[in-house]
Amino acid sequence: MTIVGRNNKTIKMRGHSIICSCDYSVLGDCDLLIEAVAEDLSVKQEVFKNVAGYIKDDCIIASNTSSLDLSLVFPDVLGMHRCIGLHFFYPILLTPVVEVGGFQETSKETIDKVNLWVAAMNKSPLYLEPEAHFLITRILASLISCAYEFYLLNEITIEEIDAAVRNLMRFGAFETLDSIGFNLSASIFSNYSTGRNEGKFIALSKKLDELQRLGYYGRGAGSFSDAEKDGVLHRRPENMCGRKEERLLCLLKEQLLMEIGFFVDSDLIGRGQVVEALISAIGLDESFAEDILGETI
Repeated sequence: MTIVGRNNKTIKMRGHSIICSCDYSVLGDCDLLIEAVAEDLSVKQEVFKNVAGYIKDDCIIASNTSSLDLSLVFPDVLGMHRCIGLHFFYPILLTPVVEVGGFQETSKETIDKVNLWVAAMNKSPLYLEPEAHFLITRILASLISCAYEFYLLNEITIEEIDAAVRNLMRFGAFETLDSIGFNLSASIFSNYSTGRNEGKFIALSKKLDELQRLGYYGRGAGSFSDAEKDGVLHRRPENMCGRKEERLLCLLKEQLLMEIGFFVDSDLIGRGQVVEALISAIGLDESFAEDILGETI
């Protein structure tokens, strides 16, 4: 494995199979190149433009983007048939499913090779057509934005929100944003801010940008809970009623069913596939998953 940095200083660290370098020429023997830089289209395009002259003609080129249009990420790459999306979920060690996203130019050979490579890592490839790219991330984003909207309108704390959300999935809504980091989270919600859930995504993206301007960045450098304690999460709760956690959980389940229904009804993926992927990726509660598959809700 080779890891390449972006600054001009070259620092190499050799382990059993890892080389860290800022010299693109070390990529010359790579069979699979995976980009994982900032979730910014121009930055990703720059990376692929810079490595183009160093990699083999048959090297598969993958982007770990979680929200950008894949057809726009590789404009300067010769041989678009070898380009593909390869999206790992956080935390990578605990999440078996990996989204594999092809687009019009991606060849079947490239898709098959990447699926085999993912399987060889003891992970489960989930191939998605362009209309369903980032399906799991989009569903997760809709749940998080729904939880944020509930927070704004109800007399409830960040901690109470996350405790309720953990009854549905592995991590709390705000806990997930804190773990990913506010910069990346803001980029994802901004890139998703067209079409369905547009208003919710834009609102949360703006709040994440605002928090960063105030010095809160997530990942141990200022969380949503910290911002709440410091009194910078301005809101005007309209609902003071009890059973808040129960109402939030019902709301999230309704949102989840609506999101799953959209992709399934559009014939983009099977109900069983998406539910299995959600169990793997976000730790979806298995009893609720059984209800979805049995359509007993």
